[in-house]
Amino acid sequence: MSQPIDPEARSYFASDIPEGLVRVVFNDWPYSGQYSWGNLLFPRTAHLLHAVPRGVSHYVVWTRLSLVYPDLVPPEVWDRVNNDGLWGFVGSDMTPKYDGPDAPLLKVAGREMDTFVRNIWPESDWESAWFMNPTVCGKEFRSTGVGVAD
Repeated sequence: MSQPIDPEARSYFASDIPEGLVRVVFNDWPYSGQYSWGNLLFPRTAHLLHAVPRGVSHYVVWTRLSLVYPDLVPPEVWDRVNNDGLWGFVGSDMTPKYDGPDAPLLKVAGREMDTFVRNIWPESDWESAWFMNPTVCGKEFRSTGVGVAD
């Protein structure tokens, strides 16, 4: 059974989140191969759904705290973040393909998760891609996925 959150504690995610409020879990469900979600749900088009290459490990970061909140996300991009989510790369030459004048603001919105990923998977040892899916039915972000390769 989960512990109640201390009402005096902060109610949002930050890169220095206490260990008891976050869990990093290896996701061992295959994204590619015979028993992947794509093959099971969409057998005719599964060959198009290999989103995570073989050899890449996928982790999920779970927390009961909000990942996205008004003090972190500039108001100019709040709706976009809630519609599109956020993403980034660590230890790679790739950069998020944020477009237009919103790009610097979207980078600000993802800074806490970007720092958290850098702390767990140092860029000197790992190439990581992280993403936070958009909200569903107005609910808050509560988890993010991280793909890493050494």
